[in-house]
Amino acid sequence: MPDTSLKLVSSASGNEIASNSGWAGSATVSSTANAVGAFAWSNSSSGDSALVETLPVGAYTALVAGTSGDAGVALAEVYDATPFDRYTAVAPA
Repeated sequence: MPDTSLKLVSSASGNEIASNSGWAGSATVSSTANAVGAFAWSNSSSGDSALVETLPVGAYTALVAGTSGDAGVALAEVYDATPFDRYTAVAPA
């Protein structure tokens, strides 16, 4: 899918938590992707969407769609960016 829109929704409430339709070179996205070993986010003009969110324990749904109603194949990747030295038996849950 050439131009995506991404929404993060709480599965419990159905409320939208965050959305993005073009990462626009966000330094937070780029540095977080690098920290977790994801692919490099270097083309700020791409139509890719990305979110970096700190979330409480719970179930969430990622909704990916074409921004102009276009169709295609999309891949959603989810990473836990909790720093290694902060992991415990209960965090992240």
